[in-house]
Amino acid sequence: MTLRMRKTSLASPAYLGRADFTIYDQDHAIGRIFKDRTRPELRWFWSITMIGVRHAGIQTDGHSPTLEQAQAELQTNWRKWLVSAKLEQQE
Repeated sequence: MTLRMRKTSLASPAYLGRADFTIYDQDHAIGRIFKDRTRPELRWFWSITMIGVRHAGIQTDGHSPTLEQAQAELQTNWRKWLVSAKLEQQE
């Protein structure tokens, strides 16, 4: 499973130049990662925004110190949801 990131196009000029990405699984937008200006030690916020992802043991959002860690945490929890929804087999 490979998730893709695309720059989010936000309409407000207040967000111009902000690192903000929509996360896609195939052609479906499933989440978002953006740089949080309010938490310098945990600079990257990630969230799974797909409806119905709240299940026991699956984190749907979090803060990470690096973009790479935010990507990994989102992907790990997305995979857990796919397995719980029986859309993917556990490795």
